[in-house]
Amino acid sequence: MVSHVEPFNPVVTEMIILLNGEKVIAVEAVRYSPYDGKITNTGVIFDLMIHDIDIVCNAVCTVEIDAVCSFGSVVRSEMTDFANA
Repeated sequence: MVSHVEPFNPVVTEMIILLNGEKVIAVEAVRYSPYDGKITNTGVIFDLMIHDIDIVCNAVCTVEIDAVCSFGSVVRSEMTDFANA
């Protein structure tokens, strides 16, 4: 349900308004998932960061993306729990 609710978050809608007409040269998203032992079938990228990527694409992807750089790391669990893209 996050991906259905988050685009209507007042912070997200204001960001889209502020970025309207601006030339965006870089965007960075960082996610860290504290280990709680409950979610064991996916990492932070597919659990949380996928929604950040969707928001960024809807907000600023009016031109072709030139490059994407990313890094993920296993810190406390068996899945990726730290990601930077």
